[in-house]
Amino acid sequence: MLLLALDTSTRQASLAICTEDELLGEYTWHVGNNHSVELLDRIQRIVVECNKTMQEIDVVAVATGPGSFNGVRVAVSAAKALAFSLQKPIVGVSTLDIIAAQQQHWHGPICSIIEAGRSELYAACYTFDKTSNSNGDIVYSMYQLSDYCRHNS
Repeated sequence: MLLLALDTSTRQASLAICTEDELLGEYTWHVGNNHSVELLDRIQRIVVECNKTMQEIDVVAVATGPGSFNGVRVAVSAAKALAFSLQKPIVGVSTLDIIAAQQQHWHGPICSIIEAGRSELYAACYTFDKTSNSNGDIVYSMYQLSDYCRHNS
């Protein structure tokens, strides 16, 4: 199965093409507030650089936030257009889940955090053991998150 993954939910955008067990290619770049400027060109480039065609993609995955509203909108729109035109399924994944999954080898609590603006943070806390679980995506002030972590670690 060939998966194309898109994430423009933060200022750091990323694309990846992978199979079940191998990362074939990835791009990560700083987009600031220009989420739509480079996305489609980079999708085409990564497909070509991985010696694949768009028709070979089996599923499109997209980060659904939390994060930049415009960034999420751009990636979800691009993913929906690709999935529709290729007649392939689309899968949405929480940005905080993506961040936490990078540390799933750690057997203990993990807290994914993204700036929400106005001195607030998007956060979700996870435990990766026999079954992974999360407290859900919640908006905290720094003090609320500190208090939550102190009482739930």
